[in-house]
Amino acid sequence: MKSIKHIEFYIGLIGASVLFIVLEQTTHWEFFWHLAAIPLEILAAVFIVERFLEKREIRRSAVS
Repeated sequence: MKSIKHIEFYIGLIGASVLFIVLEQTTHWEFFWHLAAIPLEILAAVFIVERFLEKREIRRSAVS
């Protein structure tokens, strides 16, 4: 899998979620739960799109 090359981006997204969770724990503002979910949703979408693009690339190289 080629997702290793973007490891800093993935760690940054997870770090942002952790930061928002810590802020929620200290302030008890439930809005931070919503903010913590956004980077995780982006991370899931990136994994799905990368997998789709890898499969597409494999199919194109097999046809050629």
